[in-house]
Amino acid sequence: PRLSFSPTQLPTPSLGSDLQNYRYMKNLTLETFKDKNDLSQMVFVREKSREIDKIDSLSTLESTPTAKELSDSLCDKNCIPTRDILLVKINNEIIGYSKLGWWTENDGTWLYLHNSYLIPKWREKGIYKRMLLWSEDRIKEIANNHENKGKSQFGSNATSTEKEKTKILLANGYKKVFTMIEMDFDISQSLQDISLPTGFEIREVNLENLRKIWDVNISIYKNRDFVTSTTEVDFKKFLKNPNIDFSLWHVAWKGNDIASFVISEVNGRRGEVIEVSTVEKYRRKGLAQSLLTKNILALKSKNINVIRLHTNGENLAGARSLYEKIGFTHLKDHVRYRKTLT
Repeated sequence: PRLSFSPTQLPTPSLGSDLQNYRYMKNLTLETFKDKNDLSQMVFVREKSREIDKIDSLSTLESTPTAKELSDSLCDKNCIPTRDILLVKINNEIIGYSKLGWWTENDGTWLYLHNSYLIPKWREKGIYKRMLLWSEDRIKEIANNHENKGKSQFGSNATSTEKEKTKILLANGYKKVFTMIEMDFDISQSLQDISLPTGFEIREVNLENLRKIWDVNISIYKNRDFVTSTTEVDFKKFLKNPNIDFSLWHVAWKGNDIASFVISEVNGRRGEVIEVSTVEKYRRKGLAQSLLTKNILALKSKNINVIRLHTNGENLAGARSLYEKIGFTHLKDHVRYRKTLT
């Protein structure tokens, strides 16, 4: 029902002389998402981009989604599909699309994210630029209804292998603000268990202490940049995660305090370490290294093919150094770009 609205046909904007090179394309149209019948062509766009953009099918940060996965994510990040997803068509066939979303961060920033996907053979015709400008105009409309107190930014993402997208963002005033890097652990490596430091113990995870683990993790991230604000809705969504497996949660306690924890999950044949956190006063005691080692050994017992994680590339709190020490290798950069919204 939420996707049952009619599409909005968009007027062709006057976007300047730099777009004259494709105005001969009389069959180019822009319109917004209509309903689930658009999904198969949107998937086709992503599939046609996979090779040139070097999309990693095992990645924790990128994918070539199925129609169901696209459908399930349509309304993520406050997106209203019939208003916030742009379809680009040639002869009524979808050749690209843009999707918008927004959220607030702990420091009060309102982040308005837009990401565009375009079949490679159409990328040298100025269409990427048109998609970006439409996204920015639509975001301005959304932002005008928010009390953002001037702390608002455009955001977009590009990996180190998405060359055209990176070029367009940089040419239009976007700057790199941070990088997420994906890392891989070769499961053929031998790994020795490491004991916890004296005074700490691992306790069984149960439903009763999930809230405390959640709250501790929120407190660890509260003063870091670029962290999304969380609500009770997020906690409830977290509880419904179908991949929760408490045998892959390793939580170290000191008395009544949670000191550190490592959480992973299995998706098909891929193991993913989704959280490695240590309370500040308990850092540099070897807790994370011990727990992560135990966690990897537990993952290896789950009949998986790979173990992945992603982390901030700027090595906050020494995370990247720890992962490299244990045996993870750097695969790819996922760059986050931003531009002030005025």
